[in-house]
Amino acid sequence: MILESYPQMILNLFIMQSLQIDEWLNIGSCVISALSVILGFSDFLVIMTHIDIDAADIPFTNKLFGMLSISIDTFLRALSMAYLM
Repeated sequence: MILESYPQMILNLFIMQSLQIDEWLNIGSCVISALSVILGFSDFLVIMTHIDIDAADIPFTNKLFGMLSISIDTFLRALSMAYLM
């Protein structure tokens, strides 16, 4: 999921920045790709920090904090990569 959503998000940002295409389909596709990347990275982060317990016992707040940190990191990286392209 992450291996296909992250490049798609970067390409969508590149298209919107360089070609100045601000249609709703492009924006919607970029938002869906970004949410997919955030959810996938936060799941990975929480599972790696709680490797010794069952997945059902992972606290929900840890998942939310993981999503917040990953979202900030992902958006800054994607915007910088799209800008450099």
